[in-house]
Amino acid sequence: VKGGFYAVDAATGALKFQYPSVTPHASFESSALIAGGAVYVGVTDLNEDNNGCISADQLVALSPTSPTIVNGLTITPSGSTGASVWSSPMIDPNGYAFIATGNTCTGPSLEVADAILKVGPATMKINWDQQGPPDGHDLDYGATPVYVSGMVVDGSKDGNVYAYVTTTGLQMWKTNAGIASGSVIGSPATDGSHIFVPYYVAGAGGAIVALNLDGSVAWTLPTARDESGIGVLSAPAVSQGMIFVGYTEAGCTTGPCNGISALDANTGQVLWRYKTTHSIYAGPAIVDGGLFVGEFDGTSVYCFTPNGV
Repeated sequence: VKGGFYAVDAATGALKFQYPSVTPHASFESSALIAGGAVYVGVTDLNEDNNGCISADQLVALSPTSPTIVNGLTITPSGSTGASVWSSPMIDPNGYAFIATGNTCTGPSLEVADAILKVGPATMKINWDQQGPPDGHDLDYGATPVYVSGMVVDGSKDGNVYAYVTTTGLQMWKTNAGIASGSVIGSPATDGSHIFVPYYVAGAGGAIVALNLDGSVAWTLPTARDESGIGVLSAPAVSQGMIFVGYTEAGCTTGPCNGISALDANTGQVLWRYKTTHSIYAGPAIVDGGLFVGEFDGTSVYCFTPNGV
């Protein structure tokens, strides 16, 4: 159902309830975040190219126990639409939510579009907002922000990674990480010492880049484009000095060239690689020592465990 959001029993898969429609032209493209007794989820435009854009409630808080919308944040003034939230919110150690927005659809350009916003989740009040790329078509933030060392960091479709002080919104740095004509769609990750960014370069492939906390490049692993011409969309997962990410292998001449790899977080060295017929666009999940990831064929989900146990 377009614009549908559901609560499902984790043990049985049975539908518990469906939340009511949030706003006309609403859709959901990201995972929910549960914090402080509420379920927070960003709301996106159903069809931006045909004026199917939202005019309110870009971020909503839902009840975890009943089909109730508890609160909402509207960032577009009357007469404007868009500035939707395509990625998941992030909560920092002080309990503030950070959301990344897309461009406006109709109305004047807005400073809160294509921007990072610091929000009090209980009050749904904006503490500060900082625009990354200018409010332009498809320059959205499509990735979830990450917290590290007092900064909120995120990558945008303009190819830059932006870092802001969480308390004040002061920009610490921005960088394209040396990737020409790049775009960041998959969410970054951190081990506390580096920020790992998946880059997509249209028609050419992309790269996985590790940034130091000052924005300088620690290492880069170039990747190839897949059979659909797409670069890295997979959001890295981090554990025990390794990052796990799906990509198409550069220089591969004998297929399959798609797959998932474990990389050394400090050097980018490939520690192991499992090849798949189809691309891996999803971000891996680490649960109880197991690594879970889905292949873009509609049916295959893999679980990797230490020593195969």
